[in-house]
Amino acid sequence: MAVGLTYQDVVFTQDGAQTAVVDASMAAESLPRRVSDFHGYSFNVTWTGAPSGSLTLRLCNASVSLDKLVPPAAWVTIPALTLTIGGSSGATSPSLIEMTFGRAGWVSLLWTPSGGSGSLGVKFDGVRR
Repeated sequence: MAVGLTYQDVVFTQDGAQTAVVDASMAAESLPRRVSDFHGYSFNVTWTGAPSGSLTLRLCNASVSLDKLVPPAAWVTIPALTLTIGGSSGATSPSLIEMTFGRAGWVSLLWTPSGGSGSLGVKFDGVRR
């Protein structure tokens, strides 16, 4: 059986536009990504400047086709999968959010700024079944 590796930019929606690098002083939400056919995956997070805030991984198991949006009520946030950036206890760039146990159908990232400025980018790295 062949193993497929995927390494791609995560695309965010911010201020009505889609982008792979966000202004870290403004909130942003990534486009939903179907992950039900991945063994494991991770998000490699990098930033410049001095942003502070939290990047939260949200999971969804709703049965949704690729041409429809995942309804907001279907997302589940797991506090242990939140990366805190900036401040005295924040992570340093680059950082990693890794999922080796998840069985979600869909994932999305939510950036919530709390101060500072800079840019933020995320790469998805996954291994297909």
